Amino acid sequence: MISNRNTIEQRILEAYLRIDWDSEAICYPETPLYDYVAAWHELSQYYTHQSDNDIGIEVMGSYFSITHSLSVLSVSPNLNEEYREDAKEAVGEIKMHMEDILNTVYGRLHPNE
Repeated sequence: MISNRNTIEQRILEAYLRIDWDSEAICYPETPLYDYVAAWHELSQYYTHQSDNDIGIEVMGSYFSITHSLSVLSVSPNLNEEYREDAKEAVGEIKMHMEDILNTVYGRLHPNE
């Protein structure tokens, strides 16, 4: 069963607030970033199965903040290659889920395009 949007958005925001940006293990499984990405996947699935076209402004704020931060980390010369690759992969997954949401909602709003 798919949770409601508010519940999923709350999980996104809670995971976002738990991210430890000082940890080199930020991108590994069982971390808040992993939970954040998983919640975005769930939100993407929600839009696929529901007719909801709205999204919370706080969730969008976390999206822009985290994609920017991870993009910066992915090219930082101060981090090891594995860490940069993990950051790049995480930002790619988050952006993919956002693109899925946008495509789904846009398709609903503009079915003849």
